[in-house]
Amino acid sequence: MAPEEVLLEVCDYIGCDRSELHIIGGYDLNVYEAAIVGRSPVIIKLYEYGIHNTAHIQSEVEWVQYLHEYGIPVAAPLSLRGQLVHSLPTHFFTIYEKILGQQIQIHDEQVWNERLFKDWGAALAQMHAASEAYDGSPLVRPHWKEHALYQQEHHQLDPTVRSKWEQYCKWLSEQTVTPAEYGIVHGDLHQGNLLIKQNTPVIIDFGDSEYHWYAYDVAIAIYHAVSTVQAPEERRNFAERFHDAMMEGYTSHRSTRLITPRLNDFIDYRHVFSYVYHHTYADFSKLTDQQVIFMQNMKQSIVQQDHFLGFSLV
Repeated sequence: MAPEEVLLEVCDYIGCDRSELHIIGGYDLNVYEAAIVGRSPVIIKLYEYGIHNTAHIQSEVEWVQYLHEYGIPVAAPLSLRGQLVHSLPTHFFTIYEKILGQQIQIHDEQVWNERLFKDWGAALAQMHAASEAYDGSPLVRPHWKEHALYQQEHHQLDPTVRSKWEQYCKWLSEQTVTPAEYGIVHGDLHQGNLLIKQNTPVIIDFGDSEYHWYAYDVAIAIYHAVSTVQAPEERRNFAERFHDAMMEGYTSHRSTRLITPRLNDFIDYRHVFSYVYHHTYADFSKLTDQQVIFMQNMKQSIVQQDHFLGFSLV
């Protein structure tokens, strides 16, 4: 969470009382909700100079603006004083519209069903089509291999986990890269980054958007959705149901010819990536007992199993 003096600077800049700015989350605890006079509630994403790359944040907000103009249902960035990125002495921030939508509850069958899964797939396909069609000025979105995670040796990892991580890094470096299969992806489109507004899923949080394979974007959605089901037989049934509905939605806008062959591998890679990411960046002294157990179970599954699902999805 940012120092109080920085939050006061934000309030002074956007024209709101300090009592109207409150934190709502973010991996780095940098996401706030604010009430600006004359506007609906907005979302503020606050960054510190020296820790966050201003060019990357600028390109992130420009990318979301492009998707919004392309017709993709996203939380649109908002301009203030003619700018999308706003500078303070030690920090800078962006502003997005607050989507007055419903968070997805996986136990609510009125929401968590084939219709959502199909719409989810359609939204992914529309984003990928927009990425492939983009012909504007180059956006400084990072390529996957530029992530700091790939620049480290990871000696602290379990040897088996580290070996699998290195194998996947090598596998990624050997994949073909063409405009039809590789471009800017969301990078973290799990159910927590979708809000339902008027029966339509709206996409939020593009902080992990980067150049990657479109198949990985689809695999991320499948991985996180399937992770909500623990019993093996139920998991398999749900995975097949989710996959079929998502692919039906995806193919309504874009071919899956270059998605399907890599899907199982990217699901397994996502599992290893998630563990390595959290193992590297999480503050273990602040994890709850439940979160510690979750990390231990992730490690155990990577060490003991060759495949996250335990079966081939396609």
